[in-house]
This record gives sequence, structure tokens and C-alpha cells, in this order.
Amino acid sequence: IKGNVTLYKSNWGRGNHEFRAGFDEGIGTNQYPGMSSKAPNYHLQYDNGVPDRVAFFNGPVTPDRRLNLLGVYVRDKWTPTRRLTLNFGLRYAHESVNVPAQCREAAAGPSAAVFPAQCFDEIQLPTWNNVFPRLQAAFDLTGDGKTLLKGAWGRFGFMRDIAIGTRYDPNSITYASFVWRDLNGN
Repeated sequence: IKGNVTLYKSNWGRGNHEFRAGFDEGIGTNQYPGMSSKAPNYHLQYDNGVPDRVAFFNGPVTPDRRLNLLGVYVRDKWTPTRRLTLNFGLRYAHESVNVPAQCREAAAGPSAAVFPAQCFDEIQLPTWNNVFPRLQAAFDLTGDGKTLLKGAWGRFGFMRDIAIGTRYDPNSITYASFVWRDLNGN
């Protein structure tokens, strides 16, 4: 969801002003229903044609992650003279990612010994609340609009992605590997 409003005031406060305020909001979920177990629910891993490890898969799982983003901004595009334009802006950003409380059933087949049914508490990643100032200037060097000197300064932030929750979701796809030795070679 996005929205903004613009107000233009001419000959006000030593020049012309174009004020803009707006917001953008994003709410997302990252659910993967139907990530069922594999058949068989394990993989043999070989060394020179001889199995020496087994990896068990924890399926079926249903990962679930949530993301909430909110950005609010204000900007003033000020033209104090015909040749100079200044932009002042400020943006507030709220970013929150969490993994809700969830349960998973026991893994299928032999993997159930390694991955029994289990429930997990909610995991709330740190919430970010940031303010980002911005300043831009443009000066018409010759007065004909063909040669401009421009400059900008701003603080910009990294917007998190819902995929970051994958690192912390205990209900994600997982393997457990075990090494064994076949002492009699059969």
C-alpha cells in the first residue's frame, strides 16, 4: 500500500515550495505449505562407491515467516531563485521480521528418530526504526537550463527481506548427517 499528497505554494517563504508527504506499507508472509517428505526420507552419501554417511531429511515441514514494513516521508522542493532548487527530505522506516510460534509433525520414515514432532516458540528478530535525512541541490550555472551543477547527500538504509527469517526459522528444511564405518565391508 502506498500513498502521498503534494501541496504547491508559490511565492511563499522566499520562493516556491512543493511539499510532499507519503507512506508505503508492506506486510508479507512467507509460507510454504506442502513441503512434504521425500521418499525415501534420507540420502546415502558415498566415498569411492562405498556408502560412508547418511543424511536424514526432516520433512514434512511448513516454514512460516512474517515481515512488516512501514515508511513515512516528507519532502520540500524549494526554489528560492529561478536558478537554484533545493530538496530537503526525511524518511522514517520501521522494519520487523518474525517467525511465529509453530509446530511440525514427526519426520517420515527413518528420519523420525532424528526429527520427532516438535513445537517452536515465536522468534522476533530485532525491530529496526530508522530516520534517513536527505538533501539535494541543483544550480543552473548559465541560466539557460542547459548546464547544471548538482549535488546530493543522504543516508539510506538497507531494507530487510522476508528471506532473512529463513536463517532463524527452526521449522525450515534441515538435514542431519551421520558418518558410519562398515567394519565387515558388506
